[in-house]
Amino acid sequence: MEVLKNNMNKEKALITAQQKISENRIDEAYDLIKELIEEHQDYGPAYNYLGWIYANAFSNFQKACECYELAVKYSPEYPSTYVNYALVLNTIGNFARLETLLKEGLEIPGANASKLHHEYGIMHELKGDLNKAIKSYEEAIKTCLVTQEVERYQSAIYRCQLKAGEE
Repeated sequence: MEVLKNNMNKEKALITAQQKISENRIDEAYDLIKELIEEHQDYGPAYNYLGWIYANAFSNFQKACECYELAVKYSPEYPSTYVNYALVLNTIGNFARLETLLKEGLEIPGANASKLHHEYGIMHELKGDLNKAIKSYEEAIKTCLVTQEVERYQSAIYRCQLKAGEE
């Protein structure tokens, strides 16, 4: 693509791809990211965005997981990958990999701890361990600074309490 032919650096190319995604120009973002990866095969953030496209635009969770694994491999310090990958792992029920990923993610400076704890909560809830789910949602609340997300986590706690009362 022309963006990379003009020697735009990889970070600027990624910003361009992100903008295309936000404008729902997924095909253009996909092409740009694929070209970026061809030129910079070890650029983890590009794999993160490619994983996001596979998961959210194509519902191809296997390809998304492959991309996220490469993102973690090449850029383990890139915080966004952990939340994006956790969402996919919860969706497909790969709890063994999810648990490891969440532990790693909580150690990364700049990682969104509230969202990672939320994913822990979802995992525990899906596994039927409602007490652990509630504790995870409470941890998500402690680390959250967005009112709407706090309300969402409180709703998750309430949902778990309702489920527990039904058992």
